[in-house]
Amino acid sequence: MSAESAPELPSPGAVFDGAPRQSDEGAGRLRVLFYLFFPSSGIARYTHEQMTQLGRFADLELELACQAGYDWADVAPYRVWCGLRSIAHQNALRRRVRFLVAQGVNPLRACRRALDIGADIMHFANINHLTYPLWHRALDRSAVRVAITVHDVRRQKAMLHRGFEDAQLRRLYRRADALFVHAQSQRDELVEFAGVQPERIHLVPHGTLDYGTTSSDRRALRRQLGLPENGQVALFFGNIRDEKNLDLLLRALPRFANRLHVLVAGREGAKGQKPLEFYRALAAELGVEENVTFMSGYIPDEQVPKLFAASDWVALPYSRRFTSQSGVLNVAAQYHRPVVISSAPTFEETLRACDVGVLVEPDDLAALESGIEEMCRRIDENHQHEFDRYARLFGWEENARRTREVYYQLVGQTAP
Repeated sequence: MSAESAPELPSPGAVFDGAPRQSDEGAGRLRVLFYLFFPSSGIARYTHEQMTQLGRFADLELELACQAGYDWADVAPYRVWCGLRSIAHQNALRRRVRFLVAQGVNPLRACRRALDIGADIMHFANINHLTYPLWHRALDRSAVRVAITVHDVRRQKAMLHRGFEDAQLRRLYRRADALFVHAQSQRDELVEFAGVQPERIHLVPHGTLDYGTTSSDRRALRRQLGLPENGQVALFFGNIRDEKNLDLLLRALPRFANRLHVLVAGREGAKGQKPLEFYRALAAELGVEENVTFMSGYIPDEQVPKLFAASDWVALPYSRRFTSQSGVLNVAAQYHRPVVISSAPTFEETLRACDVGVLVEPDDLAALESGIEEMCRRIDENHQHEFDRYARLFGWEENARRTREVYYQLVGQTAP
């Protein structure tokens, strides 16, 4: 079914009395409250895109519970309630304290908001599992159906105590009425890690990510960005974390030094990750410093289209330890840039479905070199990749269609 234009959102509804949830019969609409902990992040962008598409269904009434400073508050075609406690502060210590306090306070505030607006479903975009013992009773009292988008099944790093946090994460997964994942491998991992009933896990595509357009031609963009006008340019984009294997990409570069330039654009990783200086030093050690441009720091949205338009292809040589779907892959697909990408489980499923690049064995230098060789050949020969097919299979319209069907299943109805 195709989505319909969303009507004007009404004012918040009456408080429910704790009875089992069902939509207001007069309105005939399902009320869904989304919960977003971080106001600015890749997950925040995903949530905005998903809610925008879901908002095209006239039978859904959507609201986002978030912190002040949500990036899309002024343009959102859905209702935004900025009632969560902020974690922002200039002082690093105060910011950490705020972060920990909000871990408990914000889920409680969201549960109260669900009651206030009479929500049928509460859809978690982020999971505050550390404090689940503090707010699970409030969630139960709200009587909403619980849906969770699982971008990463497990947490790579613990905040305080790994054993305790994993136990709470399992509890929350088991408590959910529906869990959304982006790949069969994530579904399998949820069953293995938390013992979740498979019928509660639903596969939805990630959706492409659009940052707008740019009118500049490639040569002009390359001059503007300080890139060579001739030869191929590969883009390594996004936050630089160890499991993204930028060092492996640099080690593969000497073989292609006469025809390939790498643009590294993004912020260096948090504490505990290799700093940007490590990669600069490695490039110098390998003798390819002239073949690498580092654009470090936050990349404004309006700059993103320029980076992709100036590049020929995108490098995602991520480690096998990377288990989520990649936002960068979906930006590359939006701008029709093929990828050299590791065959981590979530990526392999996607690339097997349609040809938008070259799969390589993860964490393997020789395999990465062969993949780059193949991609360079494809670019030279103007190989036609299946970006239109990718948009059909993995676009937001399909994401919203499947998500809406699950919402209706949760309340014991069939989607109209």
